[in-house]
Amino acid sequence: TVFSKSFLSVFSRDLYLTPARAADSEIILQTLEERYHAAFTKPLREALIYVSGGHVQYLHLAVLRLHEEKRLPKDSKELVILLSKDEQIQLASEELFESLTKGEKETILKIHRGDAVDAAAKQQSAYVWNTGMVVETGGKHALFSPLFAGYLGKLATTASGNGEFTKKEHLLFTFLKAHEGDLCEREAIIEAVWPENKEFGVSDWAIDRLVARVRGKLKEQKNGYEIVTVKTRGYKLTRTA
Repeated sequence: TVFSKSFLSVFSRDLYLTPARAADSEIILQTLEERYHAAFTKPLREALIYVSGGHVQYLHLAVLRLHEEKRLPKDSKELVILLSKDEQIQLASEELFESLTKGEKETILKIHRGDAVDAAAKQQSAYVWNTGMVVETGGKHALFSPLFAGYLGKLATTASGNGEFTKKEHLLFTFLKAHEGDLCEREAIIEAVWPENKEFGVSDWAIDRLVARVRGKLKEQKNGYEIVTVKTRGYKLTRTA
């Protein structure tokens, strides 16, 4: 049976994809270790499973980051510090947060601050419980991953910055500049900016968000370039008039 998109959309908020269980995360981690020829110690494996909170993308990105490191973290605390600085993990956290409604965001932030959540707010934000973003631990509400909690902690303190490009932003700008005036399709951008994620895939949201950040910094820098969106296809870098 083939269901229309409009038919499926009726149920889109009722089908919940919850985080993977620890046992399933262990199997996924084994697969990732084999794929990237990595061999982590048992304490580090346990830390990876705990820190990712059952979020497969977090786990994959964490393994990719560790694959680049010469010195591996000794415990979950060091692991969180390292991964919280990773730009791809920050983007994944941002995408999770931005997928929520205004009310759900407010509830998530309350839980992060340790504030009480009344019954009405819990009912209104049932989605974050049903999807496992919020869990019950010792009778208290908690967020599913310290990486997500770390992202929320930075929301209030993140400054506008100095207009300099991050690593991924620089890769994107360099690629677009090398093809100045030409259309750069999304697939080509993924290969240039996220070569390590080609198999895993990169969401349209992540691409659009990175482009938006570069676009904003180009305006700050006033360097004579702008990024033009070509709907459904990609982007191109042009000179401003």
